[in-house]
Amino acid sequence: MASTDPVSFITRLNTLAKDHFNSSNSLLPVTETFATNNIQNWETTHADLCSKFSNLQTDDEKEDWLKKFFQELFEIILQNITNKVTLPLQKIAKTINELCLTKSPGSRTNYSSMVGKLFIAVSSSIPTISNTGTTDLLILLKSIPMIQDEIFKFSWLSSKLISKNQTALLRHLLKKSKYELKKFNLFFENSVGYSELAVLFFMAYSDSDNFIKIDYYLDQMYMIIGKFSLDSLRSLDLFLIVSNEYLTNHYRFIIEFLKRSDFWPKSDVENIVAANIVAFYLNKNNSVTNSNEEFTNQEEEEEDIQRSNNHQTEFVDNYIDLCCLLIKNGFIEFLTLWHNLVPEIEDLESFLDDFENNLELASMKGIENPLAMAAALTMDDDDNYSSDKRSRNVQKEEGIEVAVEETDKEEKLEKEKENIRLRMLNSGKIKLLKRLLTHGCLEESIFILQKYPRVKLIDDEIPKLLVRIFEYIIEPMYEKTQFSRSINRDNALSTASSLIAVENEILSVKPKLYTELKVHDPFCPFELNTSFQFYYPEWSQNLKQVNSMEEFFKISHELYSLLGPSLAKGPTLITKLCRIGIFDIYENKESTETIEKWVDYVRTFIFPTIPVLESNPMVTTEIYSIMKFFPFERRYFMYNEMMTKLSQDSLIIKVNFNKAEREAKVKLKILSTDTIDQEAREFSKLISTNPLATLVPIVKQIENYDKVAELIIITTKLFNDFAYDVLQYVILSRLTLTRPAVQFDGVNQATWVSRLATFIAGLAKNSPNMDITNIITYITKTLHNGNIIAVTALKELIITVSGIRDQNNINSKCLIMLNSGSQLKRAARKIIFDFRDDNFPLASNLVSYFARQNAISEIILLLFKLNLAANTQDFHYKILSSRCDEMNTLLWSFIELVKFCYKNNEAAFEENVIGFNTLINEYHFPTSWAFHIWRDYFENQSRKLEEFKGTEDEPQFTELKEKTDHNDKVLMDAQYVGPNLLEFPKDFFITFWKLSLYDIRFDKTLYDELKEDLETEKLKCTFARRKHILSNHIKELLINCISHQRTFNKTKQMFEGTKTAGYERFSEGEIRTFLQFCIIPRAIFSPSDALYSSYFILQVFDTQNMFEIYGILFNSKILPTLLFSCTTSEASNLGIFFMNLLESLESNRKQSQYTNEECQQIFTWYCSLTDQIVQLLMEKNYMSIRNGIEFMRLASNVFPVIDSHIGLVSKILEANLVSEEREDIILPTNALLGHLKARLRKHLVKEEDVYKFDELERKAKELHDAEIEEIKAYHTLLQNEKKETELRKKLEFNKKRREESQKRVAENSVPADEESKNKYSTMKRSELPNGKVLTLIDRIARSLVKGEVVNAIDMLEDGHEKDDAKKLLRMTIPIREFRHAMFEIFLDYFKSVLPTNHGRDVDDKFDYLSKVCQHIPEQRNATVSDIYAETTGDEKSNRVSRYNLDNRYENRASATGREQPKSSHKNNFSDIRPSRSPTRVFSRTARQGINEQTKLTKPSSDVKGFDKSKIPAAPVFGSTPSGPSKPTAAVQPQHLPTKPSTKNPNSIAPRQMRTFGKEVPRKHELSSTMEERNMKRFKKEVPRDSSQYRRPQQDYRPPRDNSGDRSRFNRNVPSSNISHNRDPRPTADRNRPTKGNGLPQGPKGSSSGSRYQK
Repeated sequence: MASTDPVSFITRLNTLAKDHFNSSNSLLPVTETFATNNIQNWETTHADLCSKFSNLQTDDEKEDWLKKFFQELFEIILQNITNKVTLPLQKIAKTINELCLTKSPGSRTNYSSMVGKLFIAVSSSIPTISNTGTTDLLILLKSIPMIQDEIFKFSWLSSKLISKNQTALLRHLLKKSKYELKKFNLFFENSVGYSELAVLFFMAYSDSDNFIKIDYYLDQMYMIIGKFSLDSLRSLDLFLIVSNEYLTNHYRFIIEFLKRSDFWPKSDVENIVAANIVAFYLNKNNSVTNSNEEFTNQEEEEEDIQRSNNHQTEFVDNYIDLCCLLIKNGFIEFLTLWHNLVPEIEDLESFLDDFENNLELASMKGIENPLAMAAALTMDDDDNYSSDKRSRNVQKEEGIEVAVEETDKEEKLEKEKENIRLRMLNSGKIKLLKRLLTHGCLEESIFILQKYPRVKLIDDEIPKLLVRIFEYIIEPMYEKTQFSRSINRDNALSTASSLIAVENEILSVKPKLYTELKVHDPFCPFELNTSFQFYYPEWSQNLKQVNSMEEFFKISHELYSLLGPSLAKGPTLITKLCRIGIFDIYENKESTETIEKWVDYVRTFIFPTIPVLESNPMVTTEIYSIMKFFPFERRYFMYNEMMTKLSQDSLIIKVNFNKAEREAKVKLKILSTDTIDQEAREFSKLISTNPLATLVPIVKQIENYDKVAELIIITTKLFNDFAYDVLQYVILSRLTLTRPAVQFDGVNQATWVSRLATFIAGLAKNSPNMDITNIITYITKTLHNGNIIAVTALKELIITVSGIRDQNNINSKCLIMLNSGSQLKRAARKIIFDFRDDNFPLASNLVSYFARQNAISEIILLLFKLNLAANTQDFHYKILSSRCDEMNTLLWSFIELVKFCYKNNEAAFEENVIGFNTLINEYHFPTSWAFHIWRDYFENQSRKLEEFKGTEDEPQFTELKEKTDHNDKVLMDAQYVGPNLLEFPKDFFITFWKLSLYDIRFDKTLYDELKEDLETEKLKCTFARRKHILSNHIKELLINCISHQRTFNKTKQMFEGTKTAGYERFSEGEIRTFLQFCIIPRAIFSPSDALYSSYFILQVFDTQNMFEIYGILFNSKILPTLLFSCTTSEASNLGIFFMNLLESLESNRKQSQYTNEECQQIFTWYCSLTDQIVQLLMEKNYMSIRNGIEFMRLASNVFPVIDSHIGLVSKILEANLVSEEREDIILPTNALLGHLKARLRKHLVKEEDVYKFDELERKAKELHDAEIEEIKAYHTLLQNEKKETELRKKLEFNKKRREESQKRVAENSVPADEESKNKYSTMKRSELPNGKVLTLIDRIARSLVKGEVVNAIDMLEDGHEKDDAKKLLRMTIPIREFRHAMFEIFLDYFKSVLPTNHGRDVDDKFDYLSKVCQHIPEQRNATVSDIYAETTGDEKSNRVSRYNLDNRYENRASATGREQPKSSHKNNFSDIRPSRSPTRVFSRTARQGINEQTKLTKPSSDVKGFDKSKIPAAPVFGSTPSGPSKPTAAVQPQHLPTKPSTKNPNSIAPRQMRTFGKEVPRKHELSSTMEERNMKRFKKEVPRDSSQYRRPQQDYRPPRDNSGDRSRFNRNVPSSNISHNRDPRPTADRNRPTKGNGLPQGPKGSSSGSRYQK
């Protein structure tokens, strides 16, 4: 192809363009700017164009406008438009020149350059169509001189404007300027010149007068630069490098030198070139430029890191400080420097993303592991060491090299990540930001932090520097507060650095050994004799301080937007902010508006910093010092917001929140009793700093473990107020959490409730600085709903904080001491571990919480209401009794707490406790509770009036007299519930309830014993101070003794006055009223009141009236019903009451103070009481038996008195033990039985010892004794015959089994040597795998443990073993032989299905099966019913409680579906009650129909001393006695064993029972002993066959036919007496599941109604 000329090619292109233009000429747009009208009026058009251009805001808009303008212009000029008009080119050129001269305020754009560039660009984009257009364009261009610089640089039109000679000259000039070196810009190119310049700079900095020689040094610099043709920019670079070394002391010289030099920019625009020079130097000397390079080996990497550190310390830091000074003074353009520094923006963003991801991973560390707290409480170091050692051993043994390599790779990767992080922190951008903040360049720093807010997270120094600026800005506000100090620390140090002295009579100043150093670190710490000062004190010149609260809040919003939670890096600033807030609140008099304003401020700015704080509890103390002004609702809202929102949304808060939580868990694992002293302070420091994150897992651990609470309570002594407040919030949040407060049985409370309650009480006792006001409020409010949590918490608070102990299970001596003088009270309280005297300050503090909320009376009413509500719930009587006792004890303890704390402040007692009249008249309080609350107050008022030593005219006496009269009026006006005081003397009723045990009981021996003990202790004491204290105690004891005796004598005289008034002769109705509404209510109220009631009867009434009261009380038969309706504590109180009365009766009888007739009456009472106790113990319901035992536990020291009565009660107890399964009845029954038997052996009181018998009674007794001996002999004979029969059957059975075994052995013919290989190897049948056999043995063992022997037998395959087992089940043999034979059958079966060598595991299973078979229960496959059920089968108890007397008959009748019986005492056991006279006991008619030892007959009407008309027909209270119960032969006394037996000896845990002075043998020991004795020999005294040999299928036929026996031993014996062990119900009824036991039962084994009493 021939070559083509380029010119001809361009000509062809132009021709094509012209043709294209001609063809599309009609499509060209019509110009707007150069329209005909605009051209004709160009002056107006000119003004409009200039105005439009100047009004445009941005440079982009102006460029677009110019582009459009030139397009329209050049289309007309260059493309020869047909409708083109003549353009005024000169006017258009003028317009373009005006556009070049346009100026915009605040803009630095050169519009001449902009117009020229767009002129060239648009003219080049439009093709030339005609030559005329080119000529017009040149004419226009020559008329615009403002853009010719741009034309000559970039446009082809420049060649049209100059001639050839001018073109040659231009090329020569370009060559000289562009391609020839005219100045030296490298140091090695002119080393001499740059050396002289550097020496000049060194000389300038060494000159002490350099500041006044700046002009000289500038001239010398210019001379050297000109002489050696040095590059000016390189000279500036050299000056900056040299100045870097002298910046600390010569920074002012550097700034002034540059300002006077030509380097300083002439206009307001910063020096961009200087910024590039600085950026180049920093990048060259910073190691981050190599961050993306790959290291060949580890040594090279370490060398690079070391080199970067050296550069940082030697060059970069000071050079960056110099740059900051230049930026602050306007020499360097900041944005240019920022963008040119490394790392690149993309690298920085990538690093920040990675850093944020790492933070997110760190925030989730430990949260996803639910077993974080499951480890034992051990030291982490030991665990880590042991685990590392084990892992190393495993690796060494197994040779796991791959894991080691992976570990090395991970370590190398982690190290590389750490190196990258260090390079980033040492990069130019990050260092520049930190140094800008250091020098107070706030605007530039705000620009960076707003654009990259995550930068502050990667280095803690950045928020610290921001805090420094913030602290300077608010300093004037802080100086206004009372916390500021007027002394300047720097001035103080400078003053101390010099010493003024006089030498040679001339005043002189001598320097001390004190040094001041200027440093670049604003946070440099102090050192000994050295003061560090920041080298640039003018760093805060451009910072504006605030002087008003409005400015304060405004600047806080601005700076906090930069800091966020990182404000925590400045704890001093947080402290100042809090103090400013406190000062402002005080200044505005704690107004609500000011507090609300600071609530928002703290919530927004200060409170989010708490999780980010390091271990610094002082800061949180300052924060809480302002937060305590806020309402607790607002504080709790902040706590909840932090725990639920901020700790999840904010990454930095989340990281530190979870970190603190993990640290708390680790510390909690380490905490123990051994390490508490070392770890408590660190642990409390961690919690006090960040309690919101640490206390929640701690409280959760307290809910799960008991021992943790004790350790935490010790630690809480070191908490600050903020931790206490948060702890209260956390406890309340856990208490109000929606979860069950009771266990699945619906009765017992959940363990977390008791643990939290114990923890709260421990805090209140051991941490008195903790405010529990809100917890008290929670308790008070939730008590309205009967919340069990509130009840438990209140109970633990009272017990733990006050140390008050209830009076249950206390002997009479201590009770009398507790109601004596103050010294005896303290001694008695120490004995019973009542620490109220030691805990008085704590108890007073607790009462003050209730008093501040006016909650004392409210809680008293609520507790009483809850007590009433507890008795109406649908639970078992045992549970209701226990709850009633607990509520009574709680109410009693709370009242004791209030009375004790207000004992010396009667005004406070009157103010906080509800009035006596209000309690009685409005709230219908029982008389016992109302007087218990106010009795001490009334006594104190009366005692003050009696002990007043002044005259009656004194105002104090008048005041006391008025109070006493007012109290008497209050007592008389009260409308007491119950008694008809119109028929009963009201003053006597009030006197009875008003007096206390202190008034009617005085025992001088108690005072003498205590005095002797104090004097003995005083003699042994060696400390004078202790001796003085003991002397004061002795004096006070004597005063108490005299005062007590005076009060007792006065009461005694008052009683003598009542006798003369006729009160000693009460009618029967009055006695009943007195017993019903005075004696019994107060006797069951408390142990002290029980003693008081007994002593009141003994002190007030004479013998005749007393015997009348006793006759009605003892003969009314009210005791069984009363005890049935009592709680356990009330039954105990009744026991104290009766014990004291009976003890007094017996003591007077022994001293012969009564006549024979009176003694006979006393004997009748003894018989009546024994009759009632026997009836009570023979009942089958739980409450009767349990309360009867509790009553006898206290009364058994005196009652029963007569030996036959003791034996009778013992027999009843033994009979109960035979069939009793309830452990909480078995244990106290055994204890009581042992105590009674001990009394029977040591103290024998016969019937004839009580009073003298007549001849008829004596003969009847002798005849009765003879019959008893005959009955014993007959029973012994029956026992021996039965044992002979059993032994014969046993021998026959063993013989039959041996024959069958020998027959099977012969048939299988197993060799003897084969059999001896294994312990249990024997005959074979089809073999089974060992696994199936082991499983079958386990299943059979489980069935045998449950007593399901039939189910266990059914698991065997059909065969002779199964048949033998069923035959064995139907046989009547001793239980031990039955167990052994059953094991042999099972063993034979398993040996037949196992291989010969079956292994050791099968032998172990055989041993286990042998042990299980030895404990097969006696009642095999018996129907198991609820052991706490009141009745069995369909029977229901007709008992009612005294707490639900209303509609008792209707409710009980409707519930049972049958009528109420008329007489509940008519049962088959009515004839075994003790008679009321010896004639009845020993009458001949008493033997008819009776063949047992202890059954007593009903009296005949003609017996001497017996009068039915004198026996009360109904109980005292008008209540009906208990309903009839079905006779059960198992409890008939004629077959009582001498020792209790058990069905399963291993079912009772071997525990040491507490008895009445004697240790009772364990139950399982008794049974085994009896079995061995019965198997070895027959004994005449052995009782009837023990029930342990009885089974449901037992043959109950007598051992011989006695139908023809007419001996007196078998005379008139009912057939039912022979089969005494048979259940009288039909078989279907016996096997039917019992009803009424569906209610959940309480815990077993409790010996008292309340765990308070333990």
